[in-house]
Amino acid sequence: MLALGMLVAPAGLAWGQAASSAPFALPAPSSPSAVQFEARTFDYDRAEAEMHLRGDVRVWDATWTIRAQEAWLDLETREGRVLGPLQVDDGLSRVEGDSGRFEFGSRTGEVSDASAYYAPWRIRASEARLDEKRELWYRGAVFSSCSEGKLAEPKSADPHYHFRASRVHVRPKRYLVARNVRFYLGRVPLFYTPVLWKSLRPRRLLRTRFAPGYDRRNGPFTRTSTLYSFHPAMQGKLFLDYYSRPGFGAGNELQYFASEDGRGAAYGYAIRDDLTRTQRWALLGDHFQALSSTYSAQARLQAQSDPSFHNAYTRANSFRVTQQLVNSAALVRATGVTTTRLVYSRADDGDALRPTRFLKSSESSPRVDFQTAPLSPLRLPFLSVFRAFADNSYDRGRGFQQKSAGAGWEGTRTLVLARGLSLAPRVALEEAFLDRHEAPASFASTRTLSDVFVGHYEAGGTLRLSHRFGDTDLTETFRKRLKPDAIQMDAGAPDYGVEANLLSLAHGFRPSPRVYVRGESGFDFRRFREQAPGFRSRVQPMAGDLVVFLPRGWDLTVHEDYQLEEGNRTLLAQADWGDRRGRFLRFGLANIRPQERNLIVSQEAGWAPAHGEWQLSGALRADVRTHGGVKLHGAQLFEKELSLRKDFHDFHTLLVLRARPGGVGEVQFRLSLRTEPLDIWRRRVYTDYTGR
Repeated sequence: MLALGMLVAPAGLAWGQAASSAPFALPAPSSPSAVQFEARTFDYDRAEAEMHLRGDVRVWDATWTIRAQEAWLDLETREGRVLGPLQVDDGLSRVEGDSGRFEFGSRTGEVSDASAYYAPWRIRASEARLDEKRELWYRGAVFSSCSEGKLAEPKSADPHYHFRASRVHVRPKRYLVARNVRFYLGRVPLFYTPVLWKSLRPRRLLRTRFAPGYDRRNGPFTRTSTLYSFHPAMQGKLFLDYYSRPGFGAGNELQYFASEDGRGAAYGYAIRDDLTRTQRWALLGDHFQALSSTYSAQARLQAQSDPSFHNAYTRANSFRVTQQLVNSAALVRATGVTTTRLVYSRADDGDALRPTRFLKSSESSPRVDFQTAPLSPLRLPFLSVFRAFADNSYDRGRGFQQKSAGAGWEGTRTLVLARGLSLAPRVALEEAFLDRHEAPASFASTRTLSDVFVGHYEAGGTLRLSHRFGDTDLTETFRKRLKPDAIQMDAGAPDYGVEANLLSLAHGFRPSPRVYVRGESGFDFRRFREQAPGFRSRVQPMAGDLVVFLPRGWDLTVHEDYQLEEGNRTLLAQADWGDRRGRFLRFGLANIRPQERNLIVSQEAGWAPAHGEWQLSGALRADVRTHGGVKLHGAQLFEKELSLRKDFHDFHTLLVLRARPGGVGEVQFRLSLRTEPLDIWRRRVYTDYTGR
């Protein structure tokens, strides 16, 4: 190799092979693997059997590559030493230091004042030892996942947080284990732990979060969430909680997503509640599995010990308490023409008399449904849909088990009468078999029939007018029942056999791109033998929706449901401004029957600076009692909440204070350590000591 005008050893001279121009032969290596080197200049001391390399030194073998500016190689012992900056790369780790010693035969070595990076951790230590398993042992180590500052350099800015340990063992791409660990926030020590384990896998095996808090029922508590992943298509959370009053609780959540053809989730939690002296638990699950191109299965599981089981335990539930349980399982066959569904379903409601248990409200065990896609057989000028079902069902309102089966047909067609005017008539027929049927005998009584056939027919349609002021739909629905086991109208029944005779009107329009308005109502034309409904009761609820996108980022939504006889049934109003992660305002109002004299008022607000590193937010929810209209009688705050979020360079922190009536108070603090690889490390380029 010719460099700086001097003739030096050929680049890549193999250790154990003599250069053709050299007057001596190098000794044979003790290992069959050749160690090669290159440098700008080298000297050989025959008496010491030592090679002195200088300038852009690179020494490598099958696994190691060492870069430095000056190195000495002992050809007899196959050892090397480096003075000055160096870099060692074995394919799994890259360690930098000020000096080092290496044994190429055993593939071990030591590096002083070492530094390395294992995503997302930076490590600096007084010494690093490399062993034959390509694992590393650091002594007197400082490590952090913060990309700010420099480690263990007094004149530089410290990282926002770091760990100090007497020993750190690294198995690249697997794990990091530190012993005698002190945790520092800046330069302030916060806690000590004898052992600290961190995963170095691209998909970490375990990640734990702690959420300490306090509320008046549970007392001081700590909730932990440990995320784990044993497979790319499977993720889980392990919950280990301690509540000073109820006791210990444990749960697990598992989510799997093998493909679009198979996915689901399962959740379970149990706690031995020392306050109620009962075992409380909850099970939740969902699953979907495509068995073939036409068959699929799906299931839903929801079970728990009592209706008051709180979602502080059931973290997978968005509702604070669950008063209804819904369970189902189905096998579905779907083709381009037909859909067949075999299903078991059950619903349970909380028992008002015994609040600690559920009561079955309905069950189908099982039910089979068959339906075709809209067809046009024999090229008829309308679309037909055929349906059939069989059911073995229970309903608590009915009070008995009923077996039924039936079939039906529905025909529809859309006619364009004029520009912007269309008519969609609809006709349907249905015949059903019931092993037990409660036929109406009078307005307040029924008569029981066994093994009967009951038929229905239905007619109606929708007339739509589309114009510059929106779309108007006029819909008529007429449904009549036949006598049991007869093709005659059930005219002797209290309702004359007419189950529905409803004319409804709906109109929606958008007067501007920022405003949308919709309203609907109807009129019930049914007659009854033993009563005569008045005009006010026949008019259906008048429902209206208003959505307005106001200037300056405000959104307004209003929903009103009013019935002439009952009065106001539902009033919902919501005004929103801003971003939930930044500055925002929320105002809500709800008035729902049967608590028509109670207004639920909700106010939320949050403020964050422009950089968004922290946010202060709060919420007030009140139950306002009225004498009717706008005459207020009193108010009760039923929920108060204040939260402070602060995002550090390496942490997410959240403090929540919450209070509710009945002495229910809660304080919760959450600290999440950010240990994801930062972009600055993904782009990092190590120093090339060859100078190229």
